[in-house]
Amino acid sequence: MHVSTLIFPLASLLLVPSLAIPTAQTEDVINSDSSTAPVQAASDPQIERCLNMNGKDLDPTCWDILKMNDYMKAVRPVACPAPYSWGNCFLNQRIGGWGYKVDEISNPGTFDPPPEIKTLDSTRVWIVYGAWSIWFLHHYLTRLADEINSGGIAPGEGQTIVDAKTLSTVLNSDQAPGAADPQLRELGKKVAFIILALDVATGVETNGLDFLERVLDDALSGPESDAFLRMSAAGGLIHSQL
Repeated sequence: MHVSTLIFPLASLLLVPSLAIPTAQTEDVINSDSSTAPVQAASDPQIERCLNMNGKDLDPTCWDILKMNDYMKAVRPVACPAPYSWGNCFLNQRIGGWGYKVDEISNPGTFDPPPEIKTLDSTRVWIVYGAWSIWFLHHYLTRLADEINSGGIAPGEGQTIVDAKTLSTVLNSDQAPGAADPQLRELGKKVAFIILALDVATGVETNGLDFLERVLDDALSGPESDAFLRMSAAGGLIHSQL
């Protein structure tokens, strides 16, 4: 199994304290994190810690502390042009430009973090966490697809067609891509559950790549989707290395 390694210096984000945890008061909050009733960072040491990273990497525990799922729902774009998904609209509208696409499994060899993430205003902590979660979701599923294409995940020698049960079994095992990393191991288990749920719901036989595309479609359909909520829970998508 040849899981590619990506190390991205999230310390370059230089996150600094902010005074408010955003919750939407209007639907048009595409470029602001301060559109809501403020919560003083000093009132909660954990919030202050998440807002003042002091050059550290993003912290998965901050996903819940910053109430990121509520934030992602609050700033959901209301005007998302076809054929873009919610996830693609969020990523592009929040960091700028429409040249970036996460709606399809892509070639991992050409897939790098959006450079705009590194140049976001340092006070826009929620945007950074939100954009990173969507980027990493797509990146992780793309890496799994790479393993299927290369035969790293397969029911047998030289086979690349993987049914839902086989793929889920692998993702729940020590052979899952990134299984040595506890966070990635847990993320693999979440994807395995989603794959089985989608298989039961549709009853359509397909291959491993199609299953990953269906997981991606579900997760990027909206911040309230089962796939996104399950994968992002407890900061499951806040990871700097794969």
